[in-house]
Formats: sequence, structure tokens, C-alpha cells
Amino acid sequence: MRPLLPDAGWVGVDSSPGELAAAARAGRGPLVRAGADALPMASGSVGAVCASMCLPVLTPLPRVLDEIQRVLRPGGMLAALVPARLGLDPPGLLGWARVMRSLGVVRQPWPNPQARDSVAKVLRQAGFRVRSDERRVFTLVLETPEDAAVLVDGLYLLGLSPERGDAVKRALAEWVRGGQTLPLPLRRVLATTRGPGSDSTLDDFRYGRTSPDARRAVGPLYPPGQSPTAAVSGAPPVMAPRLPPADGMHTSRQGVSAVWKTK
Repeated sequence: MRPLLPDAGWVGVDSSPGELAAAARAGRGPLVRAGADALPMASGSVGAVCASMCLPVLTPLPRVLDEIQRVLRPGGMLAALVPARLGLDPPGLLGWARVMRSLGVVRQPWPNPQARDSVAKVLRQAGFRVRSDERRVFTLVLETPEDAAVLVDGLYLLGLSPERGDAVKRALAEWVRGGQTLPLPLRRVLATTRGPGSDSTLDDFRYGRTSPDARRAVGPLYPPGQSPTAAVSGAPPVMAPRLPPADGMHTSRQGVSAVWKTK
């Protein structure tokens, strides 16, 4: 997200001390430990939230969505990016079957499977106004052992031991030699909170009338590995500093960040 928002200030929020330490080593900051269900933001202080690949795994999901609505301004935008179902794609199904067989699982154990292809319905039930619902299929190119390792690390697999993970990476490293591709179906839903400005907010994002910071925070529809990500899990917050009103906030399966103008 930083390259897309060069003029914005950031606060990074994560429940994992390890992730926060990694962010600190990379020179990121300020950093706050918190969970997605207890964001250290004032009510109505955020213009846009980008929830990237996280809604199917964040629990309890109703509380997380309530918290997103709390921090969003009236008419504020939520852009949710989630993994979608593959559909009828025999070569793609065979490729993913090879990966899952190496892992010894049939599918990923999503805590909130309804927040994938039915995420628009979930958001409506939570009180959002759904403005668009788009599905696209991207291609993941796998050519090196590093590509195989990134693939395994990016899958949601509770209980996968480090030893088992390393063995799977070695097996898939052999499989990808010479090149393999996997389809990556993703769904992006844009939704706004109800209230004054909710109708104009969508047009502002569509036609470029928002600030560049907020507009880029929603961003285009990126596949995993090409979209900026940060980190969120469910630990309670240990600190909640006073933060400036945010133009945008970004959450992913691993994290959450907020951005605000510095000029």
C-alpha cells in the first residue's frame, strides 16, 4: 500500500507481535497492537476500508463488520476482496487438486465460507449498501521453489506443522520446475455505509472526485502477491493511541493498516 500512497501517513495495526516486529524492522510505523474486532480508531473517522482476503477468516465476522462500520464515516466505502470459487475449469481444477493432495487436504477450512462468493449478501445483512460485485480470474505463475513456498505460506491451513509445510514446499518445488500456472478467482465487492453522502461516495470514487489517498486506498482488483497487504488477527488491543482521522484503512488476512493525509 505504501507505494500507492506515497504522500499519506500510516499507522499499522496488528495483533501479532511477530508481524509488528517485522514491520518495525522494515522501518514502518507508527505501529499498534489490536484486533480487527477492536480497531484503535475513533468512530466515523475513516473514509475507506480495503478488506483484502480477510473476511473469510476473521472471527467473529459480525463483530468485525460492526467495527468497520463504526470507524467509517457516513457514506464511507468498504472494498472487500475475497477468494472466489473456481467454477468449470478442468485444467485449473487439476492443478489445485495437485496442490491440495500434497497438503493432504480437500479444501481450505474457511471459518466464514459464506464471505466468499456470497460476500455481497453478507454485507447487505450487516447493513451495508452494496454498490458493485465483480469477479475476475487471475493467473498465478509458478516457476521456482520460492514461488511454491509463497503459495503454501499464502494458503489458509490451520494446524499445518512447520515440518509438514516444509515437506509440501519441497514436493511442489519439484512440480513447478519448468513452469506451472494456477487460476486465482477473486471477487471484489464495493459497499458503503448508510447515511449522508453514501450515494455521492460511490460516484466520487468512480469519477475521481475523492482525494487521491482515499481513491487509491480502494484500488484496482489485484491478485494475491500483487496487492499490498498488512496484518490482522484476533488478539485484544494493548494500546489505543489518539489517531488523526483516516482517509483510508487497509486490512488483509494477515493485517490491518490505516492511512491519513499528512499535508
